[in-house]
Amino acid sequence: MNDALDRFRDRRFLNLETYRRNGEGVRTPLWFVEEGGVLYTKTLSKTGKVKRLRREPYVQLVPSDRRGEPQGEWIKGEAYLVEGEEAK
Repeated sequence: MNDALDRFRDRRFLNLETYRRNGEGVRTPLWFVEEGGVLYTKTLSKTGKVKRLRREPYVQLVPSDRRGEPQGEWIKGEAYLVEGEEAK
């Protein structure tokens, strides 16, 4: 895990901020796993966050409790959708 991701070690939830077309942030608490220095989460393909990520991959994230209450400092990142056979 790199330095920026060390803050997610031994955590189970993160708060992901994606952006609407008007630039307004939308924060969503999510369960995640870390594999090889990458954080993965699972969601349905028709959710608002996926629609926003298809348009704008730049995000902010922070470790959080299950309700999304931040547990540290927000960091900037880039999200990639993993779909199909790769997602399995």
